[in-house]
Amino acid sequence: MVLVALILAVGTSDGASDSREVVQATEILAAIERGEPIEYDNVVVEGDLDLGERVLPTEIIDRKYDEITHYLTTEVKVVKSPIHITSSEIRGDVIFGNAIFQEEVDFENTKFTNGSWFSGSNFSVGARFSGVEFCGKKFVHCASFYGAEFSGEYNDFAYAKFSGGHTDFEGAEFLAGYTDFTGAEFSGGYTDFRGAEFSAGYVDFMIAEFSGGYASFSGAEFGQGVSFYRANFSGGYAGFNGAEFSGDADFMGAEFSGGDADFRYVEFSGDNAYFSGAVFSGGDAYFLEAEFDGNASFKYANFSGGIANFRNVEFSGRYADFAYAKFSGGYAGILGNDADFMGAKFSGGDANFEGTEFGGIADFYGAEFSGGDAHFRYAKFSGGYADFDGAEFSGGCADFLAAEFSGSADFYEAEFSGGDANFRVAGFLGGYANFRKAEFSGGDVHFEEAEFNKYALFEDTIFGNTNQSQSFNVTFNYAQFSRDAYFENATFYPNTKLDLTRSSYRRMFLPWDCINQNQASPSDDDAYLALMRNYMNLGWYEDANSCYYEYRNKRRAAEDICVEKVTDTAEWALYGYGVKPLRTCGWIVGLVLLFGLVFRNGDSIKKYVRKDKEEIIKDETAEQDDSEDVELKTTLKRGKIDFKDPFLFSLATFTSGLTSFLYPTIEYRAEKHTRLVIIERLLGSVFLALLITAITKTWLIR
Repeated sequence: MVLVALILAVGTSDGASDSREVVQATEILAAIERGEPIEYDNVVVEGDLDLGERVLPTEIIDRKYDEITHYLTTEVKVVKSPIHITSSEIRGDVIFGNAIFQEEVDFENTKFTNGSWFSGSNFSVGARFSGVEFCGKKFVHCASFYGAEFSGEYNDFAYAKFSGGHTDFEGAEFLAGYTDFTGAEFSGGYTDFRGAEFSAGYVDFMIAEFSGGYASFSGAEFGQGVSFYRANFSGGYAGFNGAEFSGDADFMGAEFSGGDADFRYVEFSGDNAYFSGAVFSGGDAYFLEAEFDGNASFKYANFSGGIANFRNVEFSGRYADFAYAKFSGGYAGILGNDADFMGAKFSGGDANFEGTEFGGIADFYGAEFSGGDAHFRYAKFSGGYADFDGAEFSGGCADFLAAEFSGSADFYEAEFSGGDANFRVAGFLGGYANFRKAEFSGGDVHFEEAEFNKYALFEDTIFGNTNQSQSFNVTFNYAQFSRDAYFENATFYPNTKLDLTRSSYRRMFLPWDCINQNQASPSDDDAYLALMRNYMNLGWYEDANSCYYEYRNKRRAAEDICVEKVTDTAEWALYGYGVKPLRTCGWIVGLVLLFGLVFRNGDSIKKYVRKDKEEIIKDETAEQDDSEDVELKTTLKRGKIDFKDPFLFSLATFTSGLTSFLYPTIEYRAEKHTRLVIIERLLGSVFLALLITAITKTWLIR
């Protein structure tokens, strides 16, 4: 039974043997020498296809030194035959380098079992390698097109498989036609397109897979549009450093999972650079000093493999869109930043980071947003430090609506000069909020309902500008400061209004002079009362009094004419609501002088100079000791009224005699205007009471 099974198995194997026609390579080469068309389909080619030993016309062309060192010759063979070997298998090396193919070359769906070498060749009409399998290896390459020139109408490598070894297109020139690598698989080793030139026609690497090793397009030039849509770089490093994209560059949905993605110094000069939905999971993403002259879209991109480095990148297109992108691949600040936009320039249009998630350090130190609005609304800085130190928002509004800062947020010396600065409902949850020396000069400043869980630092910050034709609103209404808020040396220009309605804070270090001297106001009654309590808590009694004075003034101005308005006006005028003692002193001086002038007229007062005379009384019966009995005789002599006497009399009357110690030997008596004397004495009692009240609230509590 075993013997029968073996016989049947052998028979089955023989029946399944390859039935394709076998063609010798020498036959094909001989036809090429004769200039005959090569037409084969579904055949097996046995032997090497090597043009090196064939007698063919030649041409002399120029070669660069680097090309010569890579075995490219200045004398090349001219192949006049059209070559069509399709759906076949070539069981030998294919040595078609250093040749000019004047007709179409078509190897569609053919399998190269050994190495293939097309380096230095020129495909003048068209080259079709779609569906080709490069399974073998020549030296280290399965397919080498080093320095090849594709000048025909099409260059078709769609769904080709490069599995036998490395793939070399270094220095290749695609000078005309459409170049198609759609679905191509580079699995045998590294893929080298360094210095390749795609100067004409669209280039398509859509859903291509680079899984065999690194893929390098360093220094490549793409003259028209290029697509790497959903391409997968899983084999290693993906290098595009120094490349030039003169048309649209489409990397939408591309996945860089094998290693770093290197786009350093790349120039995107076309209308659009699309990285929407791209995934950088294999390592760092380097865009250092790249230039985006057109629109740049990284919407929904995921940077999870390492640092995303956009340092000194310039975005000069209509927009730079990072909406809902995720930066989560950094090293928690140990080796670098998660998202590094230090010195980046957004000069062409809006910069959109709406809903973006920063899982580690987000570094925008010195970034310039000069082209339009900067949108960070709903952004989440959840991984650590957010650094906007020295950033400039000069192109439009800076919108941080509902942004969440889980770590410290640093806006030290940031400039908001392009429009409104919107931090409504922003959450500074895990660290300090540093706006020291920031300048808000472009528009309104909104911190409504913002939440500061740690210290809020606004020291030396500038709100507003010197342009009096423009008004500014700085609003903190309903903001919550869980810790202290520092506004010392902050500047509020005269055209600025501060709104602290319903804001809550433990202590706010906001000197009143910062607000009041520039005619700003805290807003409603509750804000004033809260500030007064705050100043009393800090021991800033003068600030508390100044705030109280402004509060009473504001209420008085808003009142309709009524008894309360009259009494408030009287309090304001007479003693500044109890916090302006000098104002009361002014009234006292004025009234004393006024009544003194009245008492100067006629013989209103008389002046008496008192003289005391002492006489000793002798008593012989008294015991002898050192004491003596004396009799004191006082005589009054009418004196002459001089210039100061009416005013001294007025002062004594106003103070009800409290100032008589100033002239102990003189007495004044009113001869006329006795009713005025009574009136002055009553006024004096009132104003002295007001003065004592004001002094108690001010000078005595310093």
